[in-house]
Order: sequence, then C-alpha cells, then structure tokens
Amino acid sequence: MSRFYHEQGSRFYAAGRFDLAVREFMAAERLSPNPRTVFNIGLCFLRMSRNDDAFFFLQEYLDASDDAEGVEERRRFATSSLEALMPRVARVAVRSTPEGASIFVDQREHGSYGETPRVLALSPGRHRVWVELVGHERAELEVEAVVGREVVAALEPALIVGSLVVDAPAGSRVALLDASGAELASGDAPLRASVPPGRVEIVASAEGYRSARTLATVVAGEESTVPIELERLPAPTGDLTVTTNIGEAVVELDGTPVGFAPVVLGDLAVDGYDLRVHAPGYVPWTGRVDVEASSRSWMTVDLVRAPEEASPWPWIVGGAGLAALVVGAVLGGLGLESADAFHARWNALPELDRSGASRVAGVRLADLRDRASALGLGADVSFGVGVAALGGAVILFVVGLDGSAARVSSGTLTRRPR
Repeated sequence: MSRFYHEQGSRFYAAGRFDLAVREFMAAERLSPNPRTVFNIGLCFLRMSRNDDAFFFLQEYLDASDDAEGVEERRRFATSSLEALMPRVARVAVRSTPEGASIFVDQREHGSYGETPRVLALSPGRHRVWVELVGHERAELEVEAVVGREVVAALEPALIVGSLVVDAPAGSRVALLDASGAELASGDAPLRASVPPGRVEIVASAEGYRSARTLATVVAGEESTVPIELERLPAPTGDLTVTTNIGEAVVELDGTPVGFAPVVLGDLAVDGYDLRVHAPGYVPWTGRVDVEASSRSWMTVDLVRAPEEASPWPWIVGGAGLAALVVGAVLGGLGLESADAFHARWNALPELDRSGASRVAGVRLADLRDRASALGLGADVSFGVGVAALGGAVILFVVGLDGSAARVSSGTLTRRPR
C-alpha cells in the first residue's frame, strides 16, 4: 500500500500537482517511514514556496540515515536548499537539558516537531514552545520568531521526583537502585533522597549484619519513609582439633580441661587461647593458639617422656668428699700448729746444745715432730679422699642422667578454610 501511495505521489509531482503529490507522499510515509519519502515531501513544499514546511522536512531528511542510491545528490540538494531558505524563514533553535525531549509549538494537535536539539522554521511572530520528556515536568516559554534570524529557546524540564527516607540502623550504608540495577542514590543511614517515581529497590548493609533488601514505591511530589531492620550476623568462629602421639593426654584450654586427645573443639570464638597438653610420665606442652574465622586448625603435639628420678648416691658420695676435705683442712691446721711449736722450741736452743737436746721446757722435741708429721699425713689422706669422692660424685651424676631430660615436648599447627 505504501508503494501505491508513493507511485501516486510521483505521478502528481511529475504533473506539477505538488499539493496532491505531498498528500500521497504523506500517506506513504505514515504506512512505511522512509528518508527518501521525507525528502520528496520537502521537495513538494519547496516547489509550493511553503518555506517553513520545506525547511522542516529537508532538515528532517538530513537528520535521518539514507543509504539508498543517489543519496549524495539528495543530501547536496537538501543542504543547499536549507542554506538558501535561511534568510527567508524565522528560525527557532530549540534545545533542552537533558536532550531528546519532544518539541511542541502552540497546539498539541499539531503534533511533535521532533526531538531536541532541533532548529524549527516558524511563522513570524510570538509562539509558545514547550518540550516533554518522560520522567520530567513540562517546560515551556514564549519566543518571538523573526524572518532571517535564529532565536534560541533553551528549556530545562525538571525531573519528576518523590522523596524517600530510609530509616536503617546508624552506621548502615544504604543504596537505592532502579529496575535495571542502576544506582539512583546512596549514603549513610538515615538516607533521604529524591528519586523518580516508581518502584525502587533498597539495599542496606552494615559490618556485622546481614544485608537487607526491600522494594518501595516512590510517589511524585510525596515523601515516603521506609524502616529497615538488619539481622546481626553470628559471631565468627573456628574449629580446633588437638591430637597427640600417646593416648589419654589431657587437653586444657585457658586452664580448663576440655577432654582427652584427640579432641575436636568446634565453634570457638575467634581469639587466642592458652593450650596445655599433659600426661603422667611425660613433659607437658604449653603454647598459644590463635583461632581464625571460618577456619579449621590442627594442633599435633609430640610429648616426650619425663626423665627418671635422680639417684641419691652422687649426693652421698659428694657429701662424704666435702666432709673429708673439711677434716683434711682441720688436720692440716693442727699439723701446721705442731710444726710451728717444734720449730719455735728448736730455734730457742743454743746452737751448741741442739745436737744433744731431747727435751725443752719439759716437752720432748721428738713428740712434737712426730705429732706434726702424723697430722700432716692425716691431712694429705683426707684431702685425697675428699677430691676422689667429689670426682666420683660428678661421674655418678653425669652417668645417672637420663638423655630425655634435655628434651622438650613440641607442637605443630596447621590450618585451612572451613
């Protein structure tokens, strides 16, 4: 059907019946929009000297995408025709922020004049120009169109919004999303935001709480309050398993017995703990263990045997040696005293009488000499016995040591996510 109207229009155009041709081309354009048909309509108005209409349709053609044969020639003609028409028409450049708004002039019944930004050719005089954009309020103004001049009509349609107040716990972060998931507004709670009317998704989150989502309806020009409660997350926990190389080892956590190894301690609060593992006859192991959130920790403890009780003989022999040294010291002192007494009496005799003297002041010199020698011999024997006893005590002590006394129990920690 579109083809029929197009052919009819072409025949009327060839016959110079431009008024009938434009009617047929208009019908064809309504059925099947085509840039070449728009060009033909502009051409008809140009031939009828309807400059305003010719300017409108030739400009609309240049704004469209034409890839048919002869496009370069058509575009050159349309461009040159518009330049020739400019001094003969009153132009109004309609712009809007944001762009893409539908343009209306004087009466809605005339239909839309396209979308901003666009230059219109209007009849000279005052005109009421307005724009409409989805989600925005209508914006309009009056302009004075003057032939041969271009007047700018800059319009800023205000966004149609409603007010939404989100009342969430202090410290929460709130985001408002549209149906496509695009963020409309965000901030700390309580959040007050102006957003377009319609359904809005509210997302509230806070550290230590489970995120909450809900929908709200925003009404244009009205304020709505949406309360949101956040559910507190359970405290983070971790698991600790304690194993040992022997059975029936007692496991203590922060000084409290928690069982025999192996033992699994589940859902422990994230913290550091003092761990102690012990068993009769073994060297205890003590250490600090950190439990991490959502993790499993394994503490493997290797207990070593405690050394056997030391023999008392090293101490007995050592004590006897010390006693012998004390006796030797006493005897040595007495021996030195007797020797000094002998030498004092001997030196007191005249030199001619020493060879035959056997008694001085009633004391036999031989007794003093023999007593000093006996005491000295006793001291030497005591010192020898004492030194030998101490050496034997050291040997007994070293030999009696168990090799495990120098060893300590050990623990190895491994961890992986729970």
